[in-house]
Amino acid sequence: EGIKGKSGEVRFASGVVVPFTYKLVEADRVQPSHQRGVINKRYFISEAQPKPRTGDDSINAENGFADNPRFNELGQSPNAYSGAPVAMETDEVIQGHNRASGIKEGYVRYGNNYKYKNALIGSAERFGFTKEQVEGMANPMLVREVEASDEKAIELGNYDVKDLETGGKRRVDPIAVSRRIPYEVKNRILKLLFSGAEGTTNQQIKKNEGAIIKLVSPFLNAT
Repeated sequence: EGIKGKSGEVRFASGVVVPFTYKLVEADRVQPSHQRGVINKRYFISEAQPKPRTGDDSINAENGFADNPRFNELGQSPNAYSGAPVAMETDEVIQGHNRASGIKEGYVRYGNNYKYKNALIGSAERFGFTKEQVEGMANPMLVREVEASDEKAIELGNYDVKDLETGGKRRVDPIAVSRRIPYEVKNRILKLLFSGAEGTTNQQIKKNEGAIIKLVSPFLNAT
């Protein structure tokens, strides 16, 4: 459901750019991982949300977007970490959980007088909509919809803003990288290490180092 607008590209990491389409959807259909610090049981891809959003920092961020929806942080952006939330076709959020939950909470608090809706009406044409389309919805939210399987959404959800960096060096986060790697690639790594293997795991890693690096490299930041 929803109304489709203009299309573009959104960057998740250096070299990871995904096409999207702006969509207007009723806010109650959008499913972030948490709402008011509570896990959302209608969010079915929990592996795509590596951060626990039950703490005060997440709740304060949500309240900030609810009470002061700065539209320059909720509209256009070249990356996934600011601008309109990035969501699947099922309206489950991939990036922008605090932004989405904040907008939802704003409608609860302010109803039709919500500043976010007024800003969206004033900016409708920028995203490929008419003023009347926005006005005709009860609680419209702007999202960037991407076509992604659950597995792809999990990969994209495990990037963060540091993955946009291209200079310097930093240690590999093994948990985040592991979450990004699709099951099919993990299975290929396992077959390399354990299918008819002899010797220790370390010996098998050394023996197959080049092949493993080739499989893992697409999911590593350049830094």
